[in-house]
Amino acid sequence: MTSDKEKIFRVLAILVGILGSAYVLSPFLADILLAGVVAYALNPWIHKITKTRWCRHSLCLYGLTFGLFLIISIPFLGAISKIYGKLLAIDLTDDGKKAILTGWQEQRKHVIDTITHFFSQFGLRSTVNIDAMMTDATQKLLGAGFRLSTYIVTQIPDVLFSFVVFLVMLFLFMRHAGWMERTFRSAELLNSEETTNVITVLKETSYSSIFSSILTGMIQSTIVTTGAAIFLEVDLGLVFIVTFICSFIPVIGAAPIAFTLAIYGWIIEDTTAGIGLVIVGIVAGIADNIARVYMLKIAKDKLHPFWSLLAIIGGIMVLGLPGLFLGPVIVSATMQIAPMLLNSQSKR
Repeated sequence: MTSDKEKIFRVLAILVGILGSAYVLSPFLADILLAGVVAYALNPWIHKITKTRWCRHSLCLYGLTFGLFLIISIPFLGAISKIYGKLLAIDLTDDGKKAILTGWQEQRKHVIDTITHFFSQFGLRSTVNIDAMMTDATQKLLGAGFRLSTYIVTQIPDVLFSFVVFLVMLFLFMRHAGWMERTFRSAELLNSEETTNVITVLKETSYSSIFSSILTGMIQSTIVTTGAAIFLEVDLGLVFIVTFICSFIPVIGAAPIAFTLAIYGWIIEDTTAGIGLVIVGIVAGIADNIARVYMLKIAKDKLHPFWSLLAIIGGIMVLGLPGLFLGPVIVSATMQIAPMLLNSQSKR
């Protein structure tokens, strides 16, 4: 029989090991947690595919990992390639610089004239210094753009390394998912029913955070990008990526991207584009509400949209970009597991 001292020593040894490992791996903690959430969300699909017997388990894991690599990397590599191509296409000769300056001055004059006409309709032309306002806004935008571009360039090595860590850990989590679940059950930290309920909650919240958000974002991005392709000549890849990212934000969603494009349409005096993109924004907002509610019903997510918004914002502030998914998973799982365990304890 195991003595109390041995039990205490085992618990302390495990705690020291866990805390030490967490401290050493803390720079990659968000990437590892995100990989675990994605692996848990993919687990039902892996079982379905392997049960068909046309794909071995190891081959399925390699295929899913490589497919996810392509899905994530191709859009960003395409965007980088476009930006690099445009930079190479810039004419840095004297004539080219003069042409760029002339074009910029013409665009600036056009924007000033448009804003002046707008204020004149309300009798505010004499009270607003449009030229000074435009100069100040331009300086701020250029400064912010320079700082943002510098930050993005300096973060590229870290992002690439985090991406590699995420893919490797995703593969390992998917490969050892069964062993991890058996280990958790054999530890007998909870009774059999509670253990099953906790595992079910984690699976549902992981699925909800990953798949429902991605599918909803794809729908909204497709609607806004299609509208942009019909009414304006813009970089559709950039519109799709920005809309996809904004679609994860509850309440706000992707509609503001369409409205921003509509404002741009009015600035360039394309009324048809402005009206059309307003309609696209309304359709995207309606699609967001319908698709999100439908996905939440399928995923059985019980997290209120307000808590989801706070979880996303807090997750990003604490964990960076992975917090976009990890925040809702952590908060939603806690709000479901804590009452369940407390009610179970009170019945004993």
